Formats: sequence, structure tokens, C-alpha cells
Amino acid sequence: MIHSPTCQHALRALIYLAEKNSPGPVLVREIADKSRVPRQSLAKILHALRNKGLVRSTKGPGGGYRLARAGENMRVVEVIEAVKPWENVRFRGEDVKRGAPVARKGDEVTIGLTALFGALGISQVSVARRPVVALLSTGSELIEAGRPLAPGKIYESNRIPLAALLLRAGALPRIFPLVADTQSATCAALEQAFAECDVVVTTGGVSVGEFDYVKAAFKSLGGELDFWRVAIRPGKPFLFGKWLDKILFGLPGNPLSAFVTCLLLVRPALLKLQGANAPFLPSHVAVLGEPLVNRSDRRHFVRIVVDDDGMVRSAGLQASHALSSFARAHGLVEVPPNTTLPAGASVSVLRWEF
Repeated sequence: MIHSPTCQHALRALIYLAEKNSPGPVLVREIADKSRVPRQSLAKILHALRNKGLVRSTKGPGGGYRLARAGENMRVVEVIEAVKPWENVRFRGEDVKRGAPVARKGDEVTIGLTALFGALGISQVSVARRPVVALLSTGSELIEAGRPLAPGKIYESNRIPLAALLLRAGALPRIFPLVADTQSATCAALEQAFAECDVVVTTGGVSVGEFDYVKAAFKSLGGELDFWRVAIRPGKPFLFGKWLDKILFGLPGNPLSAFVTCLLLVRPALLKLQGANAPFLPSHVAVLGEPLVNRSDRRHFVRIVVDDDGMVRSAGLQASHALSSFARAHGLVEVPPNTTLPAGASVSVLRWEF
């Protein structure tokens, strides 16, 4: 099989010389005209064929090429498939027309787009500035992974997955130290984060508990609270506010509440800050293999798995602290308030692994 355009051109030149069956040399100009091989590449092709012993050349004025004859140490080429006209010939402009746009302002620079830029000889493009995002986890009960687990303590598990999610949204996450449940510690941490970053994302401390200090600390710094709490599950105690030209997203402390609110609310906001045309999650339609039930008065985003047949089932325990079902999950399915989606129903699956 002959795949490359260069091999196709060489074969056409050989076929023409064989059909010409001239004892004398054939001029390069005639070979190019009759075999439809670009003249600018034909000389190199014929030179390579001569080195392989497939053609003979004569020098001097009027010199040219002829097919090698038996007894001239010629090599045999076996053609196992006929060449169709213009097969494997790549036409100028067949992929991208002259003047056609290849990307728009706000498009994501994907792997495929970088390949297209390279093929077009584009070495640099202007992109949006990536926002620097502070990640703060509050809670005196939290300790860093790798340390001995003392009574009454739990390992902090919010900042690492959120950092991975924000990095994929184009942001530059910065993980700050754990923050104790005191007004002074929370104020100091927020002040430092706002001084060093464009956006601050906190987890914990935004509910109505005795040790929830984020709202009070934010207001004491002069922050303006836009809204607090959203009607989704998991993730009700969500806070959004502004401090000067910077933004605060206050997420719940439970791991799944923090992740879902970051996925649905923080991620698209950060993408819009960068001018993205498509800030929302990719989704696809699938079929439920079992019922999904929501008995609450809030929209429930259920962790699900999708099997090889495209059937959707619950990933397991849906509690806001349950990480094993999160680790298994392929995406989320929204179940409206006080609703049961029956087995066999078509649903839209929101994906974060894409």
C-alpha cells in the first residue's frame, strides 16, 4: 500500500515512463505535465528513483529519464493496488480555507487547537490572565494528612480536590494553612488571602453554628455579602461576597457539599472571569437503571455511575460526608424537589471527568 503523497507521485512518474516505453530519455517537463506530479518536487523524486535503480538518467542538454531495463541491475516494484485519481493528494485549503477563523475569543485552548495552531505556523496566541485563587479550610478539628490522628480530630480533605478542579478551570490555586475556629484567626487568614490572591474560596465556617466565623470575619474586613444559602443538596450554606475588586466564595465544610457547590457555582464563575464562551459543565444523556428519589424541597445533585451499557445508577451513599461514593462517581444527575425519577427515564449526566 502506498500512503504518502510523495510515494504516489513517484508511482505516477514510473507508470508514465513505463507507458511511454521510450528507448530515449523523457524530459522532466513532459513527465510532470503528463503524470500530474508537481514539477517542484519531481526532480527530487526522480533523483531518489535513480538511486534505487528504478530509472536511468542522461546528462547534458535535452537530457532526461527513462525506465530502467532488464539487465541494468534494476529493482522490481510490485503494485498491489491500483492508484485512483487524486488519491492521497492533499489539496491546499481543504482543511482550513484562507481567511477562515480557527478560534474565537473565549474558546478554550484544547489539545486539538494547539495542534492546529502548530500546523498553521502560529507560535503565540493571546490568552486571558489566569486568576489566582486562595483555598482556605476552617475548623479546629482538622489536621493535615500524614500526621497522627488525635481523638476528636479528622483529616482535612477539601483543599486537594478543589485545587484539582480549579486548576482544570484555568485558575491558579494556592493552598493556605488550616484555619482555627476563632474570629481572629479567620480574619487574619482572609486578610492575607485577599492581599495575595484574586479570589478566595473557603470551606467551613459559613453555617449558623457557634464556631462559624467566616461571615462575621468577612464583614469586619469591610466585605460586602451578596447572598448566603442556596436551595441545592448537598451544599445549602453557600456564601458569595465581594471585597473591593476581589471575590469570596464561602463553601460548606462537608466534603461533598464543598465539591458540588464549587463545581456548580465557583467553576463557571471563574471561567466567565477568564472570558470563556462555554463556562458550564459538559453533559450527556443516559438512561436510569434504577429510580432516583428526592424527598427534600431542594434540588438534589445525586452522585451516579454509568455502566458500559450507558445505564445510570446511584454511586452509593449520598450523605454530604460520604467520600467512597464520590470516588466511584462518574458524574451528577439533578433530581428536582419532591420527585422520583423512575427506572428507564432519560436523564442528563453532568460530568467533571472529561
